Amino acid sequence: RKKIYSLFHDFMEAQNNVNQLAIFYRMGLGEGFDIAGESLSRALLEDNAEDYSPDQLKDFSFTTAGIDVGALFHIKISKKIGERRYGIFHGTVKTDGEVLEILDKYNVQCCVIDAFPETRIVKKIRDSRPHGSTYLCSFAKNAKGETIDDSDWLEMDHMYCSIKCDRTMAFDWSTDEIINVSRKSTFPSTWLADDDWVGQMCAPKRRLVTNEEGKTKAVWYEGSTADHYRLAEVYDMIAEKAYLQSTVSTGIPVSSFTQDSSSDERFIYKDEEIKIRKEKNDQLDQRIIDHLIKVTPRQKTDDDTESLVVRYGE
Repeated sequence: RKKIYSLFHDFMEAQNNVNQLAIFYRMGLGEGFDIAGESLSRALLEDNAEDYSPDQLKDFSFTTAGIDVGALFHIKISKKIGERRYGIFHGTVKTDGEVLEILDKYNVQCCVIDAFPETRIVKKIRDSRPHGSTYLCSFAKNAKGETIDDSDWLEMDHMYCSIKCDRTMAFDWSTDEIINVSRKSTFPSTWLADDDWVGQMCAPKRRLVTNEEGKTKAVWYEGSTADHYRLAEVYDMIAEKAYLQSTVSTGIPVSSFTQDSSSDERFIYKDEEIKIRKEKNDQLDQRIIDHLIKVTPRQKTDDDTESLVVRYGE
């Protein structure tokens, strides 16, 4: 939790920007502060951008990616340095094979990809990569089919590599990371020359809608304008959380699962059990095997609360 002086600093920084003030109340205090028309803008993106070359970023902790799926795959890749994510790539490809090539080229350790509408294709991408390195993400419902509220906005299932989250809260958090003084997500200033990227980043607008019960809820609405890169940014933010929470929840870094095709160790999930095959006289740490078997449920029912499901609250 933030200390008082840190909250006061954020509050003062937000006085001249209603968007930042809304983010402060929602994220810093956990209180409602809904405004209509909130969005990113070119000016906000320009203020966030930094002059750096992605090739020069050497001292990083890990690499993440977010991918939105449509007629094309829109990809955003970042390197984590300290408390911030530095964008190193954005672009589009047409096929799942090209997606895998990009992820391998940049050595992406954790990727979150849009689960719909091309579920079969994205499952193929997930299953082509080491277990724990690629998650499928869907919006609006939790694991039990219930609408996710603000206090329980993000659920991760590390065994099945799936994520469910509230769309409004995900966009709120992502917006905060870009426009907040901490700038937890930044990108090279050269990206501003890409009008398509800028336009899609600024497309979604925060609106207030009233349901049949008379309750008002904020939604992010893109209208008829494409917002694929904005969604890729959201998924990239979630990928960072997935990487960190996977490591915390299992005690094993995701890199432990990233064995290449020539490796002697294989982690195979089948029939909801972990089966480990040793092809040669390997020296796999027995502690890791014992822990994996311990944390993996043998059966999954609708009423189960699995040890590998992590919920994000306030």
